[in-house]
Amino acid sequence: KQAVKRAIRIGACNIYHACVHNFVHEKDDDILRSLYKSAVFVIQAVWFYEAGKYIKSKTELQQSINPPSVVLTTAQELKNGASVNFEEMSELLLNWSKAIIGGYAE
Repeated sequence: KQAVKRAIRIGACNIYHACVHNFVHEKDDDILRSLYKSAVFVIQAVWFYEAGKYIKSKTELQQSINPPSVVLTTAQELKNGASVNFEEMSELLLNWSKAIIGGYAE
């Protein structure tokens, strides 16, 4: 259980760091898309940590989370070709990863 918690925190820290760097320096939509993809793996790990069940399907994962995860919804929309609203999506991801980091601190 501690290894999963550590993986969640490390994943969220990596996303936060890369998102800040991208927001300040790169401003690259493709990087932001990849960060949302990475966030899905962290969300899967959070669900596993909290519920004790690994859910592979993103649809099933979204249906299991109440209320639904806006980050997961955004990741799915991006995967399906949605356009990037860079500032809004970056802010969402930064706030989400910050909350995860705080919630899974040692």
